[in-house]
Amino acid sequence: CDFVKRASETVHAVNKNIKFSTYVGAWYSSYSPESGVNWASSSYDASAAYSWANSDYQKYSYLSSLDQIFLGCYAGTDAIYGDGEWTMQGFAKQGQTLIKGEVPFIGGPDVGNSTGFTQGGQGDAVTKSFNSASGKTTVPMSRPSITMPFSLPMACCFATKARRTNPKAATGLT
Repeated sequence: CDFVKRASETVHAVNKNIKFSTYVGAWYSSYSPESGVNWASSSYDASAAYSWANSDYQKYSYLSSLDQIFLGCYAGTDAIYGDGEWTMQGFAKQGQTLIKGEVPFIGGPDVGNSTGFTQGGQGDAVTKSFNSASGKTTVPMSRPSITMPFSLPMACCFATKARRTNPKAATGLT
C-alpha cells in the first residue's frame, strides 16, 4: 500500500493530470490471496465473503491511491454472460461490488488468449465488459497511433544519440 501511494504521489507531483492506474486480474477470490494484492475498496470487508481474509485485510487496500483501475475479465467465449466469477460480465459486476464506486474501472476481456476466440466472439466480449464497467465506457481503449511521419521520431532518437558523451571520455577511462 505504501509503495503504491508513494508512486501515485510522485507521478501526480510531476503532472496532476496523469491518470495513475493499475491492471489486476478480476478473479478476486483467488487472485487476491495468491498474490497478496487487495484491489478492493477499503470499505469492502473481504472477511465477510472469503475465508482466506481476516478482519484486517481491508486495511491493506491500495485502491484509494489510484485514479482508475483495469480489470482483466478473462473467460472463454462460452462464459461471456453471467453474474458469477469466471464470466466476463460477472467479473465486471463483481468489480462494481468490490470497488464500490471509489474509482472508475474498465473491464477488459483477453480476446487474444481465451478459449474460443479463434472462432470469433470478441465483439460480444468487449461490449459486455464495457456495459458492465463503471462510468460511460463506450469506446475500447487501444494503443496510441503515431500521428507524425515515422521518420520524425526516429530522427529525434538519432539526434539524441549523436549528442551523447562518449562514456570513456566522461569518466576519463581509456
